[in-house]
Amino acid sequence: MSDPVRVTESVPVSGEGPKSGLPIVGSLINGKYLVENVIGEGGVGVVVAAQNVELSEHVALKFLKPEMLERTDIIGRFMHEAKASCSIKSEHCASVYDVGRTSAGVPFLVMELLEGQDLSSVLEGGRQLDVRQVAEYGMQVCDALAAAHAKGVVHRDIKPENLFVTTRGGMRSIKVLDFGISKTALTGSVLSSVLPLVKTQALMGTPFYMSPEQVRTPDRIDARTDIWSLGIVLFEALAGRLPLHAESITELCAEILESPLDSLSQYRQDLPEGLVEVVEKCLEKDVKRRYQNVAQVALALMPYAPSRARICAERAGQALATAGLVDADSVRIPSSIPPAMSTGSYPAVRVSGTQSVASGSFQVGPPPAISVPAAAPAPAPVASKKPYAIAAIGLGIVGAIFFLTRTPAPAPAAPPPPIVQAAAPVVPATTTVAEPPPVEPAKEAEAPPKPVEKAARPVVHAAAPPPPARPAPAPRPPAPATASVKKPDAIDIGY
Repeated sequence: MSDPVRVTESVPVSGEGPKSGLPIVGSLINGKYLVENVIGEGGVGVVVAAQNVELSEHVALKFLKPEMLERTDIIGRFMHEAKASCSIKSEHCASVYDVGRTSAGVPFLVMELLEGQDLSSVLEGGRQLDVRQVAEYGMQVCDALAAAHAKGVVHRDIKPENLFVTTRGGMRSIKVLDFGISKTALTGSVLSSVLPLVKTQALMGTPFYMSPEQVRTPDRIDARTDIWSLGIVLFEALAGRLPLHAESITELCAEILESPLDSLSQYRQDLPEGLVEVVEKCLEKDVKRRYQNVAQVALALMPYAPSRARICAERAGQALATAGLVDADSVRIPSSIPPAMSTGSYPAVRVSGTQSVASGSFQVGPPPAISVPAAAPAPAPVASKKPYAIAAIGLGIVGAIFFLTRTPAPAPAAPPPPIVQAAAPVVPATTTVAEPPPVEPAKEAEAPPKPVEKAARPVVHAAAPPPPARPAPAPRPPAPATASVKKPDAIDIGY
């Protein structure tokens, strides 16, 4: 089915009007879609531009032609596959929003309205496209086909007329049209007697893209028939012509089934050899020698496409793996090597002490052991010296206080009563009482209680420490008694 969705031109529709079952411009379809103009007509259907009056959104409506309505099998399969196409979600598929029937019983699809032109218009006049552009277009088609194949839908009619070139974000992009629709129209009808035996290439576009198995047994084909058709499209985009030369249906069938196809290098000598091999493998007549899924085709095209096209290969593989159609490992994209340094080579990485990974090579498998210079053995854990340092500081402070108070120490011994009570044998120390300077008592009173206690420690070394709470004698005056009593208490430290 050749129904390119173009918004740049309008074409008349034969038999337009209520009797034909087709909508007329200005009519309202199902009370929702206002027909604005006809934008395309193909062998089995018509496409019109319309506006959703409820959402003020422009859409494309695709209808089957009246002559197709006489075949109930086509109508049934059209509706069945139209519903399936609604479930295909891909950036490179023309979105299908809804399916329905007019009041006259004509089935139709509601699709997104695209701006641009189909690939057949781009290739007019034998134009040859750039390698990178063709490879990217091919990967985008693989992305869309993978989404369809994952849902069990085989397109069966991949050709330039069904590949729409649009622009998004300043870059050209492919949208695949007519999923599952051409399949119903082509199966069993392309080679039937209703088609003349001799036709021009323009009228016979679809048969030129048919796979050998589709010619031989159209009801027993699978997703690999789309790979053959994609290979023909890639050949035409690169060479500017088709690899077939038949002038009739009979000759075309024989050439597809038995004759070798033209070589791509025959028409383009500047193509990479690997890309020529990719196209040739897509066009293997033996389906078992062909690529077995579109994810493999996308991976094979990736080296010749811009880096941004990598996502198409990833999505194609993921879609098929999620559907259980392929093993995830068989379509996994290997990690890429980092870009070369300014020196033009990759830095060598030391592995296992003796080997090195040089530029452009890498080791597959478990990561290599990377040698690290032997480090000095860690010292045995040493006990923290912090507590000792604190104790030493404390002792230093105590010693300093002791030396500061050592000379006035005899002064507290002046009153006979406290000295006698502290230690009877030490009474001879009264000989020092005669030497106290007159200012010493005042210093005793000024000294804080704690320092005075510590200062009195060295006075008695031989005496046993007295009890901590010792009452002061009654006859002493309060002030002197307090000073003299606290001094003996400090003897407990035992200096």
